[in-house]
Amino acid sequence: MTARSRVCRNTPTGLVADLIIPDPRAENGFSTKGEINMKKMLFAVTALAALSLLAPTTGFAQGAHNQMGVYLDAEMSATNVTAAAFDIVNVHLIVTNPYNEALNRPIESISGIEVRFIMPAGLAIDSATIWSAEASDFGNAPDGHIVGFGQPIPTVNGVAHIATKSIIVMNITPFGVTLGPHTSIPSIPGAMAILDFDGEHIQELYPASNDYAEPVFGFNQTVVATESTSFDKLKALYR
Repeated sequence: MTARSRVCRNTPTGLVADLIIPDPRAENGFSTKGEINMKKMLFAVTALAALSLLAPTTGFAQGAHNQMGVYLDAEMSATNVTAAAFDIVNVHLIVTNPYNEALNRPIESISGIEVRFIMPAGLAIDSATIWSAEASDFGNAPDGHIVGFGQPIPTVNGVAHIATKSIIVMNITPFGVTLGPHTSIPSIPGAMAILDFDGEHIQELYPASNDYAEPVFGFNQTVVATESTSFDKLKALYR
């Protein structure tokens, strides 16, 4: 029997639905490139209650765990850029120190993510997203991304590189990029989320700015990474 991983979410019925993603470690894996089967299931009220126990309730007080930022390069060396009109800028979406809070252990690989990449209208165009692994996105933009990965994205020294986005800057007006939850069907209401591949646990994800209203990246403006997500601090954790 093919093993499967679940991305659970709320539905208009108030019960739980999920994306069923074939486990790439299973013998058969994907029959075709990029194939991810989507299936909805209804669970008993007791199962929904059990799921709710997994959701963290402490907001952003998670230190360096489960934070997502936007950076100018994969080394996370900058969180801002100076760009002229019609410049194309590649930025990197990175999760730092992913951690399964329910099982109290680091997340070794990520098999799904829910996130919204937000820019002011008219100042830039999100022209392309290249995921770091084979992926299917069921997010229905502009509500955000709900992505299942055909091969889980590994965590290396506390860092998981999720995607690269190509942004077309329309003019030199300064603006910031914020991150937020999917607007219509988030698995955890009001929150971004990742799926722990090994534990099939939906883990809340936090913006590197520690506030959904604060930018994580700046175009023609300065955005400073928080201490808990700076690359120097991350390197110190794994020396």
